[in-house]
Amino acid sequence: MSTTTTEQPPTLKTQLDQQVTEFRAADVAIQAMNESTAGLVITDIENKKEVAAVVEGHRMVKAYRVKISKRGKELRAPATAFGKEVLKEEKRLLGLIEPIETRLDNEREKLRAAERAAAEAEKKAAAEKLQGRIDAMNAVGGPVNLDMLANITDQSFELELRAAKEAEAERVAEQHRIEKEREAAAEAEQVERRAAMERENAARIEREKLAEENRVQQKELQRLKQAESQRVAAERPAIVADAIVTAGKAIAGDSREMSEPLLDDDANHAGRLRAMVDPFQETWDLSPNDVAAIQWALDRIAELEATA
Repeated sequence: MSTTTTEQPPTLKTQLDQQVTEFRAADVAIQAMNESTAGLVITDIENKKEVAAVVEGHRMVKAYRVKISKRGKELRAPATAFGKEVLKEEKRLLGLIEPIETRLDNEREKLRAAERAAAEAEKKAAAEKLQGRIDAMNAVGGPVNLDMLANITDQSFELELRAAKEAEAERVAEQHRIEKEREAAAEAEQVERRAAMERENAARIEREKLAEENRVQQKELQRLKQAESQRVAAERPAIVADAIVTAGKAIAGDSREMSEPLLDDDANHAGRLRAMVDPFQETWDLSPNDVAAIQWALDRIAELEATA
């Protein structure tokens, strides 16, 4: 700092000491005024003595306040001038040192930039390393815990990755086994379905065969029945005639001559006659007179058989 031979203003400490001394004396005067005016009150505005005392006391206190303010300004004046001189010198010195600081700050900025670049590179490397660990875990189906993967050592990560690979291998093997079982079950089901279709086809063929055989049998039975009906129809006149002859012999009373032939040929005569009039047998299309004659003959034959 530059030095001059001009008279220097009093130091700040000197000013403060002087002010403190003066204002401490004012403390005593203020305390005295407080005590002297403590009893000044106006109980009646018509009481001129009370009013004059209050007005005079207030004027005295106000005048002392103005005196203190004025003296304060007077005491601050040297300090204000000193402050201005200090500020001026401060600005001069800052103007000298600022270029030096700026130059060195620019040089230091290189270090800060390098530190930021190193920090960014470290951050980027950490992010890439974390992403690599995440990708490695995802590739083997391992659990991805970001906090754990970001903070464990490389050795710990290798152990975690190996455990994940083993778990994934077991999972894949189990999945493969399940797929094999599913394929085997599907193949067995398909074989069983084909066997069931073959059995069903064989059963259908057998049913068709039996149905055909039954149809042939029914056709044959129908043919035999038709032939029998034709035969019976052809024999019907002889049977009816035989029934009438039998009835005539029964009326003639030739029971001795009729008993043995009737008994020997019952199946050909009496049995066929009964079938003719049985409502549950086949229809013979007989006239009412034929039915009555046959029934009468059967009754006579029954009587002959009972007395034979």
